Amino acid sequence: IDYALRKVTAGTTAKIDDTVVTLLRKILRVFLLIMFVLYVLQNVFDQQITAWLAGLGIAGLAVSLAAQDSIKNLFGSLTVLISRPFGLGDRIVFGTYDGTVESINFRDTKIRTIGGHLVTVPNMKFTDQTVENIAARPYVARTINLGLTYDTPPDKIEQAISIIKGILAEPKCAESINLPDRPPRVYFTDFTAHSLNIMVNYHYSIKAPGCDWWTYQDHAQAINLKILRSLNDAGIDFAFQTQTVYLAGDPKRDLSVRLLEDASGQQRPPT
Repeated sequence: IDYALRKVTAGTTAKIDDTVVTLLRKILRVFLLIMFVLYVLQNVFDQQITAWLAGLGIAGLAVSLAAQDSIKNLFGSLTVLISRPFGLGDRIVFGTYDGTVESINFRDTKIRTIGGHLVTVPNMKFTDQTVENIAARPYVARTINLGLTYDTPPDKIEQAISIIKGILAEPKCAESINLPDRPPRVYFTDFTAHSLNIMVNYHYSIKAPGCDWWTYQDHAQAINLKILRSLNDAGIDFAFQTQTVYLAGDPKRDLSVRLLEDASGQQRPPT
């Protein structure tokens, strides 16, 4: 049976199928062991197994009462198999743990965290807590907020938007982010305390052939460098938190100072 199941699931790509086969293999081994013991007792030692079965039933009731947590974990395993929130090899976020699922057993699930630690989580925990399956996402959403200086005139802002749209439309950039229902967006969105903000939003298709988290990072880095070089070449400056002090006599920023007259007609400094 185990061989037949493995042969059937070998032609599928669903990771949950491998999980089911692993659990069924363990169940079959336990079942065969129990049947073998009963067969030996009845045919070799000439024992009546009816009494043994009755005793096993009473013992099973006692064990089930004493092992409620184990039974909860077993039902947790069935919940994982039926609802399929994740499978072997999936990267998930559960509570404070972020890692890859290495095994799903009767009692627990083992997660290899990004830091390399192996975490064992009782299966009953998955029935009442949220599991985030990162491997199941079809795309990665990215939003960039570019802050330009307040000295930037409107035509330069329009030029910056046009430059960024052109970068996102380039063939090498667009092939992974030009989704039919989620096209790239570029807008002048906000006046903040320190900058004029341009928002760039796009979705990187992580399910496309040859695409994964690291190709997404390469793609994001390429876009960042193109935007940085293009805006620098256009003379468009990025903003950062600063204070500007305006001084009289600055040829770029005129500051007019008006002297006040007192009652006697004498000029005095402004207050």
